[in-house]
Amino acid sequence: MSHILVVDDELSIRRALEKFLKELGYTVHAAGDGEEALKILEKQPIDLALVDLVMPKLDGITLIRRMKVAAPEVVSIVLTGFGTITSAVEAMK
Repeated sequence: MSHILVVDDELSIRRALEKFLKELGYTVHAAGDGEEALKILEKQPIDLALVDLVMPKLDGITLIRRMKVAAPEVVSIVLTGFGTITSAVEAMK
């Protein structure tokens, strides 16, 4: 079974994604910020991370960079309601 990490500071988005993915049969881990996500990653193997770009404490780009060092096999998908061309380019890197 695939393990998906949902990282978003907005509780309603996090819960909606978690519910939807669980209904599809995935094991879902949820974090409200990047620091919490890294703690989950230390304890649990993750296959896919859905990451919000704009979050307190640790933004999505920094989180993805740190995840690539800690667990390079994790595939990351960026989610954001506040995207710009610059943030899109940065996320693609």
